[in-house]
Amino acid sequence: MKLKKIMIAFFSLLAAVFLSVVLWTQISRSVKTNTAVVWVATNAIQANTQIGQNVVQVKIDATVPVRSPQDVSKLYARTDIPKGCIITPELVSRTVEQDVYTHVVVKIDPVPYEALKNTKTVGLLNVTTVNNQTYTNVFEDLKLVRVYDQTGKEIGKVTNQQAYNLVSMVEIATDNETAKKIEEKQKLGVYYVLIK
Repeated sequence: MKLKKIMIAFFSLLAAVFLSVVLWTQISRSVKTNTAVVWVATNAIQANTQIGQNVVQVKIDATVPVRSPQDVSKLYARTDIPKGCIITPELVSRTVEQDVYTHVVVKIDPVPYEALKNTKTVGLLNVTTVNNQTYTNVFEDLKLVRVYDQTGKEIGKVTNQQAYNLVSMVEIATDNETAKKIEEKQKLGVYYVLIK
């Protein structure tokens, strides 16, 4: 009888230990998270500038795989990188990227300078009528380089005199093919600026 009680206690203890181990492994698997070490911009970084000390390395919970270069201090930003953005290989390069865009100055329907003051990209809309048919030409996501008044003076660079209020021409940067299309359609009518 005593042996039977010892055997029951032993098997009960063995079952309890087994269940505890199974339960502990299941809980530890569910709590475990994937982490990744990435670089994050501590300040806004302008395109074609060296990243330098404008980043900090942090460990994040990564539910989706995140790639970040090993050392970014000597790399250059390919595009503007906002503060708080994770630095990925697509955002950086080993050298300064040259401006491979074609610059085009386009006459536009006058727009107040304040509307374009902090704008980096614009769209252009051109409406033409040929043989009683109306055609619309839209060019989007064009890099805005400079703005000019109706006399051709650059707006925004004047410091001691009052700047003109209306922008009558914009200088945009785009690929060669789009630049040719914009110049061709400009002969047919005025462009309107599209602002996001």
